[in-house]
Amino acid sequence: MVARASGRDRDGKKGKAQIVYGLLCAADGCPVAIEAFEGNTGDPSTVADQVDKLKRRFALDHVVLVGDRGMIAQARIDEDLRPAGLDWITALRAPAPQGLVGGGYLQMPLFDDRDMAAITSPDFLGERLIVCRNHDLAHERARKREDLLLATEHDLAKVAAAIARKTRPLRGAAEIGLAVDAARAKSATGRTADGAPVHSFQSLLADLATLARNPVVTALAPDRPFTILTRPTPIWQKAFDILAISIAYAR
Repeated sequence: MVARASGRDRDGKKGKAQIVYGLLCAADGCPVAIEAFEGNTGDPSTVADQVDKLKRRFALDHVVLVGDRGMIAQARIDEDLRPAGLDWITALRAPAPQGLVGGGYLQMPLFDDRDMAAITSPDFLGERLIVCRNHDLAHERARKREDLLLATEHDLAKVAAAIARKTRPLRGAAEIGLAVDAARAKSATGRTADGAPVHSFQSLLADLATLARNPVVTALAPDRPFTILTRPTPIWQKAFDILAISIAYAR
């Protein structure tokens, strides 16, 4: 018996009970196993059950699990995958590459004439580490840093203007400090006071450009096509509200 419970809803709906289904498929997408979990079950917690299916139910000799750093965390590797004799492909969490650089195992000159390399480290015995430099990601992060600096300069300029204005100027170290701290917090976190990411006009347009209208035709009713609009993110919704664009019209 699986109980409904509050958990992380992929559709962003809060306050609703849910059940989590884990679906195991073959390489061609054919479902081979399904299991229901309580609604507050995190994805990493389902790994052990999948290990049991793969090793015992399907009698497989060599299994390699591929997952992101959230699904195949170090705890899952130590407690489930390694004892079961499974191999895995995943990504390291953010502090690990910094430790490799600090320990001298990952040296940035490696990328002077190549984009990918294999390294070893005593912290990852028996594991093969593949490191790569993503030039597109580097350019994107540089752009975001520049956007944050420009946004901070803009906010600090507004603080300076508020101090210099003749009508109701901003006065007092406490009030000025709060205004400056708000601008600095936006730069440090990359988010506004309401938690939204800081966007330049260019990056906002790039984000909005991912909105898609998808025409759908099913085999059961080929003469009844319909359209599915990409579910708006909070950023899209806020932009639509500011621009007074109706989502109903967009659909």
